[in-house]
Amino acid sequence: MAVQIGAGMQAAVFDFEEAGNFSGAMKEYRDNANLATNLQHEYSLHVSVRHAFDRYERIVKSGVRVPRVRGHVSAGDVVYWKHNLARFPAAKALSGHFYPRDDVDVPLDPESVVKILDDSPSKHCLARTYLGRENGHFTREDFSLRNFPLYLKPIEELGLDVKALASAMGKAFAIMHWGAGVDGDDVEFVLGSSVARPAFKGAIVTGDNQLFIPHYGKSPELYAAFKDGYMDAGQAILKIWGMESKFNMEDFMKEYEEYAEDFLG
Repeated sequence: MAVQIGAGMQAAVFDFEEAGNFSGAMKEYRDNANLATNLQHEYSLHVSVRHAFDRYERIVKSGVRVPRVRGHVSAGDVVYWKHNLARFPAAKALSGHFYPRDDVDVPLDPESVVKILDDSPSKHCLARTYLGRENGHFTREDFSLRNFPLYLKPIEELGLDVKALASAMGKAFAIMHWGAGVDGDDVEFVLGSSVARPAFKGAIVTGDNQLFIPHYGKSPELYAAFKDGYMDAGQAILKIWGMESKFNMEDFMKEYEEYAEDFLG
């Protein structure tokens, strides 16, 4: 049975678990199918990004994982819906993606940890790595590990390598820009864990880029790690295409910095 774990402007997101294997699905809202930015379009972009990572990741080594998509199912696919429609819940009840760690080695109140991990929505833990913002605010009432915003200061307090994360994001954006020809708008970087191997892995989903990209003025060292990762990966990809003399990565990043100064402050 599918469990709804989220909802966006275009579709509701579901999680399946079958014999220990996890997979997800997006069910498009009826009115969205007629829009230019429908799920068929998003699927095509995702496939382009996935192919680019399959081709360039062994060279770039970003360490970022892109979810593999099995296919796009149209509303007119009678055979698929005949066998699968009943697996989707009729009611839109939110409960829960990604996988919690069995052990918690962060110094937190034990009772609070147990309460959070026992909370159904927290089962599908997905933490968004917001390197572009130092901190945020939470309340007891709305706290959940689902779509958890992990800001820069807490990331540092947890002892995670923020420069490595920034470099990985830079490389990932370069793969999308120069390898897939996708602008990467509304892309998110999240931390999740594997059921078999509870190590953090990166994935790409939708969201607000500027929360993820280190601020060039407020976090110059972190931004430098992002920039170096982006430039190294972009140059490597352009070299494969024989176009390294056609584009200047340094100029490209300077243009971004000018934009950031004007619009981000």
